[in-house]
Amino acid sequence: MELSDSGGLLGGRWLSVEPSASAAAVSEITANFLLPNEGVVAQVYNVTLVNTGEDGMLLVTNFRLAFLAAGAALSPAPIADIPLALIDRVTKSISSKTALALARAHRGSYGENGVRLMHVAAKDLRHVVLAFRPHTKQRRLIFDTLQRVGKPARLQELYAFAGSAARSTGGGGHTFGMENAFGRLRSEYERILRQADEKLPASSAGRWRISDANSGYMLCTSYPSQLLVPAPISDAELQAAAAFRGRGRIPVITWAHANGAVLARSAQPLVGLMMNSRSEADEALVSSLWRNTDAGPASGSQRGSGSQSVVSGQVGGTPTRQGSFSGVLEASPRRAHRKLYIVDARPRKNAFANGAMGGGSEGANYAHCEVVFLGIENIHAMRESFNCLALYIDSYGAGAGFDMSRPPPPLDTSWLAHSGALLAGAAWVAGKLQEGSSVLVHCSDGWDRTAQLTALAQLLLDGHYRTFDGFRALVEKDWLALGHPFAERLGLPDASAAGQGSINLGASMWERRPSDGGTQDARRSPAAAAASAAAAAAVLGAAPVGGHNNAANQAPIFAQFIDCVAQLLRLYPRAFEFSAAFLVDLLDCVHSCRFADFVCNSEAERVLLATHQLPAAWDALADKRSSAKGHAHRNPFAADRYTGPLSPAPASLVPTLWARYFLRWQDQGRADLGPGQLAALDPVEGLATQFEVALLTNKKARKEAEARAHAAAARVLDLEASLREETVRRRQAETAARRAQREVKAMRQVMATMGCQCRVSRENFGTASWEESERGSVDDGDAGSSYHYVHHDAGSGPTDEPLSVSVTALDDSSDEGSCTGSHRTQFLSSWHSSDCSWRAARGSCSRAGSDFAGLKVDYDAFRAVPIVPSYFGRDRSVDNLDHG
Repeated sequence: MELSDSGGLLGGRWLSVEPSASAAAVSEITANFLLPNEGVVAQVYNVTLVNTGEDGMLLVTNFRLAFLAAGAALSPAPIADIPLALIDRVTKSISSKTALALARAHRGSYGENGVRLMHVAAKDLRHVVLAFRPHTKQRRLIFDTLQRVGKPARLQELYAFAGSAARSTGGGGHTFGMENAFGRLRSEYERILRQADEKLPASSAGRWRISDANSGYMLCTSYPSQLLVPAPISDAELQAAAAFRGRGRIPVITWAHANGAVLARSAQPLVGLMMNSRSEADEALVSSLWRNTDAGPASGSQRGSGSQSVVSGQVGGTPTRQGSFSGVLEASPRRAHRKLYIVDARPRKNAFANGAMGGGSEGANYAHCEVVFLGIENIHAMRESFNCLALYIDSYGAGAGFDMSRPPPPLDTSWLAHSGALLAGAAWVAGKLQEGSSVLVHCSDGWDRTAQLTALAQLLLDGHYRTFDGFRALVEKDWLALGHPFAERLGLPDASAAGQGSINLGASMWERRPSDGGTQDARRSPAAAAASAAAAAAVLGAAPVGGHNNAANQAPIFAQFIDCVAQLLRLYPRAFEFSAAFLVDLLDCVHSCRFADFVCNSEAERVLLATHQLPAAWDALADKRSSAKGHAHRNPFAADRYTGPLSPAPASLVPTLWARYFLRWQDQGRADLGPGQLAALDPVEGLATQFEVALLTNKKARKEAEARAHAAAARVLDLEASLREETVRRRQAETAARRAQREVKAMRQVMATMGCQCRVSRENFGTASWEESERGSVDDGDAGSSYHYVHHDAGSGPTDEPLSVSVTALDDSSDEGSCTGSHRTQFLSSWHSSDCSWRAARGSCSRAGSDFAGLKVDYDAFRAVPIVPSYFGRDRSVDNLDHG
């Protein structure tokens, strides 16, 4: 199917779809971008995306709303590719100022034309306006479809649970794996304990233990199966203390400092309006937090019984007085203990108001403790402040088209004020821990403000949490395992037992059976797994949940935490391994509900729904990050030396608007900002982008320079080889020249001795050799002896017409043989000498008995004729011819 862009709304008429378009053609078009198990629920054509002015096709799948622009290669427009879980509202009337400005500009340019508009507002502050054909039911179809599939009644109707194939692998083939989740949580606990005991004496080891008191989620439904608690407190004491804390969320340790201080978190105590309710178990548990800070390992009389384990040693024995908690308070030696700070994140008035409903805050009966109120507002105030921020950005964002002649009013700073209070509170907690004092943090339920404060404090103190793996461990521990209600805050259905059907946990869970001296991990049998599933379903079914979450409980708590992390990244750009782009993508993964690890309220719900068989957001981000070494998730400014604690000054904790997230859709509806636009929104990110661009440019220039250097080096090698060959040829020529000179000299000497005439058949010749042809002797009456010079062309062997040189003795009557008397007398005297060289060489002399009087020699011809010195025999070298 082809979508023609010759017409369309912007061209004066609507797009026409070819009648031959079929379901198979649509499937071929959408196959390029649909995810596994993503199916099309509704589709319409000839739709205009008013934000960009593009025409195309609009799809509603079981995961998202997607607009595909017409063209050769169809791909979803970034601003109109919205997950269904991220859609806040869909209206047929335009209420947003940004959408209204877009609609007015659209209608003002192209007229009314009976255009049907629809406004889609998302939770990430994007506004999309779609225009449909008049006199059709396209808008009604899309509107009804979004109303039906956009608000699922059951959690399993989300795309994260769609299809059986999605339960095997996703992304890069990774799974969330409850086994892996349990193992990662336990490994993180062990890392924390090793880090805490590393610089302490051996006598201080074994102060904390990993308890399995909540293995069946009977102690607390929102806590994980593994809890890090003080070693002197038994599991029975933990059960007793749970009855005095809101929702059973007892004080548990989430991090330990190397100086012995610990960071703990819990829910509010149930002290009542008059603060006269007490619990010895809860007081003993809180007291052990500051007592174990200074004291060594608990003695056998102080250690509790039950299923428990300690990384730094075995834990066993029973309390001194079973059922009594005063033994724990009285057994420790008297010494100057450090103070325990109990940080109540709420305003003081809110804490007293909760006392009227049975809650409240700790009183004077908690010895060596100081209660500090941070004054951070609840989720309702956070939601209202976020709505105010969204309204301001909608009214005065870059895409609103407001009149710049009148400056916009100042930003409602309530959102920034709340974020600043969180950062200041986390810095205060981190400072007290560095001083050596333990801190217990709680709010009302201990899963919103408490999670924000404890996670931010750990980011400041532990450099491991500022890496990719460490940040995942931090979120999994303080947000997922310790029970932040993601489904409730995102407005998703509850995973209650009612209506969920039978879910088999299989053999993927861990069973921890108590044994002598510790715990043991073992696979559950099918019967035990079924019993645990039934128990978890019964526990969750008894909770006051069911149906869709109330809109009053929705709040951007996790988004506010990520915003605070981005503020710290802005303050310390070299202390984080990840960048702000990673935080934005993580928030998109959480809000899209594409992955099942962020759609449940607790670990118990994830076990019940078997989310370990589903893809995880962390693995998808890791696969995306591994595709390139210089990926945008990696912070180019990260340095290894910034792994220690961060101590920000109070004045530096004043937050600014995180433009990378809140303003990313305001630039004409496109999220792919350029370096200049990104620098205007976020100076650090803009500088990082410029740095990356410069780095890539330098790398490209370096590769080109290296290529040119290699080419030049190759040419140099070729020239050196040619030079070596030329040197060899020159040396050969010089050797040949010296040899020729010696031969010419020898020839002259021979001619001077023989008295012969030499005739050369042709002048140009190459390599040559002498051949002798006997034609008789002088005694036989022959003219003499003829010696032939055979010429060889280079590389072709002997020629067909050899070069012939003849040497002939002349008689006395010849005119050519006349010479001066002096010359004649010289040769005659030499010729008749008894030691004649020629006679010695030939065995006879050609002048013997002759009347030869002289010799005529053409030395110019002989000068070009080489002669082999060995011709005269071994005993007659050329050098001895001068003495003949």
